[in-house]
Formats: sequence, structure tokens, C-alpha cells
Amino acid sequence: MLRRLPGSTGLWLALTGARIKTADVLALGLATHAVPSAEMDVVLEMLAAGEEIDDALADHAAPTQPAPSERDRATIDHCFSAESVAAILARLDSEANNGSEFAVEAARTMRTKCPTSMMIAYEQMRRGSHLGFEEAMALEFRIVSRMLDNPDFYEGVRAVVIDKDQSPKWSPATIDEVSPERVARFVEPVDHELTDGSRA
Repeated sequence: MLRRLPGSTGLWLALTGARIKTADVLALGLATHAVPSAEMDVVLEMLAAGEEIDDALADHAAPTQPAPSERDRATIDHCFSAESVAAILARLDSEANNGSEFAVEAARTMRTKCPTSMMIAYEQMRRGSHLGFEEAMALEFRIVSRMLDNPDFYEGVRAVVIDKDQSPKWSPATIDEVSPERVARFVEPVDHELTDGSRA
């Protein structure tokens, strides 16, 4: 799904974990309508009475607001279309030097993330443009199946949930130290592949 978002917004979300607003969800095509919670009972009544779904939602949808991510779309598309995680960071740093607050925050956020996980996410997104839904889920299954063997997973849990020091010690510590071979191991087939929605 992220790979199919407009421009490079999917990769931006994948590498930064940025949280987007309702207006962004609508602008990116992830939702068609935003109905306030207070209106949901009325919508349900309309649907139960046989009203067309689009009509019921449109009648009670909140007014569309400007999407914060649209303000930075040009920077997102320029920076996150780079050919590697390192190149993305280099472009962000360049934009930050030119006064982009978005680029400053995005680069800062990425430098707090697990280097291995970012490299895996980049590879997953790169492959995702050529995969159908079932193939994408199989790739996700391979990655998740191996993530529990990755010490960085437990270090992230320690830093955020257990000790709450927010200072994980990643290994490898930088993206430059993450080898292509390390990333490739996460996406290789597993013993019990996910096929047709179930484990073989």
C-alpha cells in the first residue's frame, strides 16, 4: 500500500514512521471520507435503511482541510526518490541547509531509527513496486519471521518499553555498516513460505 502512494510519500512514511493527519489520509487516497465520531450513528442508520454508502458518507463527512504533507510534497518527492537510504539522508541534509524545517526533522528522525530496519524497509519498498498483494504479504512474512532473531528488535524494545531511556544502541550502528548481504537475508524465502493466505 505504501509503495502505491503518490510520489515518494510512501517511502517517507516507511523510513520515518511519521504520523499523518486526517487531511493527509484523504489527500493520499488512503480514505475516501472522514466522518466525525458523533455522526457515525446517523450514518449507520442511513446504511441500515438502504442508503447508498457514498451518499451517506458524503452527507456527514467533515469538511476537507489542507493536508500538512502536501505543503512538503516537493521536498518529500525530491529527497525520498534518491537511490539509497544514504542518498536520501544526503538530500535531506542539503534541503535542511537551505532552510527546510521538514528536512531537518525528517533527517533527525531517521538518524534515531535502527539502521538495519531502515535498509530492510527501503529494500521492501523497492521490491514492492513489482509485487501483487499475495507476493507482498509473503515478503512481509519473510521479514517478520526473521526480525525476532535480530538483536536490534530487542534493543528497541529495551530502549522504548523497558528502560525507557530512548537511547538504543543499534548494531550495526550506522547505515554505512549495514551490508547488502545482511539485508538480503531478511528477504530470502523461509522454510514455511506464506502461500495463498496460509502457511504451507
